Amino acid sequence: MALTMYCQENDGYFPGGPGIVRWRDDLGNPQGPSATEWTARYNPDAYNPYACNDDEQAGPTFLAKYVSKSKQVPACPEEPFLRARGSFWPNNYWTGFWYPMSLVYTPLEIWQGTGPNVPGNPQKPQKLSKVKYPTNKAVIIDRKTYHDKFVVDTDKTTTGVNNTKKQKLYVNVGFADGHVASRGTFEMFDSDVNWTGRFNINNPATHVRGRAGVLWKDFE
Repeated sequence: MALTMYCQENDGYFPGGPGIVRWRDDLGNPQGPSATEWTARYNPDAYNPYACNDDEQAGPTFLAKYVSKSKQVPACPEEPFLRARGSFWPNNYWTGFWYPMSLVYTPLEIWQGTGPNVPGNPQKPQKLSKVKYPTNKAVIIDRKTYHDKFVVDTDKTTTGVNNTKKQKLYVNVGFADGHVASRGTFEMFDSDVNWTGRFNINNPATHVRGRAGVLWKDFE
């Protein structure tokens, strides 16, 4: 897996963190450089590591060298053809996979519900070795349920509400130990993999401090 190879060459850390970046506007014109606190994103744009972007002007090139610059890697075969001139979604679409923000913020920040919700808060990439439950922790997941008869965002039901424990829809998931499986979104602890383990005041017994982010499971 390209992500594992990246981690091995970067002291075990997941892609992300603050940095100096470049980008392209929606017409493809070069912009920057500029400083940012987020070099990795979960949106389907060039800053999502799974875009496998190989254009340094368009954004970070975290995984490009590990996939031989293939244009077929960033999306599953069931997904519509990807198109991108500029760097950023929603006007440009680079990948059909989700890169969880729980990999680039501390477990405490995830539990507190801060992390990416705080403007200017720099990403803090976590180490692959810090993943406590590698067979249950998602590091890549389909952005939509392309392998199901109902195609919706992975974190939603067919009626648009949060899907955890509500509806049987299926996605492909890659886990921290390297295995890939088709799993039901109803099996997830939190349908938003950016926030697994966040404190829920309405159900505090199931959201325990110390069980969040890389220290907790995305799937049962």
